[in-house]
Amino acid sequence: MSNWAVKTFEGTRSNLSSPTWVCPGNVGAVRVSVYVRNGFALLAANSHGTAQVVLSFDGRAYSVGTGTSGALGDNTATSKSFFVPVVGSRGYRTIATGTSHTIALQGNGVAWAWGLNTSGRLGDNSITTRSTPVQVTGALSYVAVAAGLTHSHGLRADGNLYSWGDAAGGALGDNTLVAKSSPVLVGGSHSFTSVVAGSAFSVALKANGEAWSWGTNTDGRLGDNSVASKSTPVLVAGSHSFTSIAAGSTHALGLKANGEAWAWGLGTSGQLGDNTSASKSTPVLVAGSHSFVSIKASLTHSIALKSNGEAWAWGLGTSGQLGNSSTLSRSTPVLVSGSLSFAEIVAGNNFCAGILANGIGYAWGLNTAGRLGDGTATTRSSPVLMFPHSQMDRGGLFLLNQNVIPVTPGTSYNISRYLNARFASTDLNLNGLYYVVVLEYST
Repeated sequence: MSNWAVKTFEGTRSNLSSPTWVCPGNVGAVRVSVYVRNGFALLAANSHGTAQVVLSFDGRAYSVGTGTSGALGDNTATSKSFFVPVVGSRGYRTIATGTSHTIALQGNGVAWAWGLNTSGRLGDNSITTRSTPVQVTGALSYVAVAAGLTHSHGLRADGNLYSWGDAAGGALGDNTLVAKSSPVLVGGSHSFTSVVAGSAFSVALKANGEAWSWGTNTDGRLGDNSVASKSTPVLVAGSHSFTSIAAGSTHALGLKANGEAWAWGLGTSGQLGDNTSASKSTPVLVAGSHSFVSIKASLTHSIALKSNGEAWAWGLGTSGQLGNSSTLSRSTPVLVSGSLSFAEIVAGNNFCAGILANGIGYAWGLNTAGRLGDGTATTRSSPVLMFPHSQMDRGGLFLLNQNVIPVTPGTSYNISRYLNARFASTDLNLNGLYYVVVLEYST
């Protein structure tokens, strides 16, 4: 009678360069399964959202945190503190999360959505909540998507911007206050290059660097030197030229080519970073003479990335969401602890997350419903690993490849030879990933 044997090897690529497996006698083939922990290529979180969604290197979506209303897309309404796969393997290339819903974009431009569908925010021509992905209606091909509190956007290659969901305050930008459950064109014959969405407002960028906004304008979040809501796009004041934009719940950020970050909207928690707690209806410079390359905004805090990978945060800090080993709020940027070099950062509802260039993920801040993805519900004031090594189990691993390979009894095989997997993104450094190689064979 045959018995099955299992051998497991763990470590980074460099760690696995020396271990070998000697093939026992009478074994002619072995099934090799290669898993990776923290194989994140892209992160998404929303200013009001209590969940994260990530993309792995092969374009699969995984989610963690609050699962109410099917927000995790795993065909349940149960919260999770470990990342679980979103139903369906569709090769997504970008994702955007709202409060309780997510929009994901395939490489072919098709948009899919899941979660709470009040006001039609999923765009599937219904108001039915979905716990698995459904296709956004309209047969439109998008190059980017955005999700706000209760509304969504899809941007086409020609610069036309479409909206669906809740229209409170004019958030859809179609010159109405009527909710839509399928995409409608934003008014004004504009051509945009990117879009972000917050709580009942949105901001879009043009090729010339102009930022245009629409929706609810409480506290000046539209940045047009007024507090009047707008149902079609208006120009953000100040003759600024931005290279990227970010939207929090009630404030917005703009990044310039010289690295300056500018902010406008609600400032009561210091989230504008201008060393005050005053709201502003026109852009103000974030204090500190910093030069940033990326910006993100959340419920009541903001975070920015420098070219050396340092993350700096400001605003409300009571849940440790600034990541500086403190729970104090700050009205100017402070360095996130840990001497980590991030490639990407996101900001969620009282938490932040970041990935390194090698795909390793970290998170910090409020951890209600397990939104940090570290397997606990413990709030953290400094970065902790998502999928910590102490929780090494198949549920917390991404399967990269699995093959049956012929082997010769008595031959030594180097484990690193099995780490050659094909990824959707080939420009990322994979050497620092933590691998688990499982060999299974009959003896």
